[in-house]
Amino acid sequence: MILDRLGGATRFGIVLLADRLSVAVVRAGRLRDTFAIVNAEQPAEALRAELEARRLRPRTVRLGLARSFVVVKLLELP
Repeated sequence: MILDRLGGATRFGIVLLADRLSVAVVRAGRLRDTFAIVNAEQPAEALRAELEARRLRPRTVRLGLARSFVVVKLLELP
């Protein structure tokens, strides 16, 4: 697993699957915490509340999206 090779820093990963945000927290190669936010009307607020309740303060996050959620648009630059 990629997160296992990143050393002792705390790493956060979020995967968006349909109506669910799944969050994993890894530290020193070990899974420290996981939780999911399901069917939230305001998922950003629910995520913030979960992070605050667990006293987690991520500076960076790795985000996983299904290919069907991603749109690639060609931009023409001057």
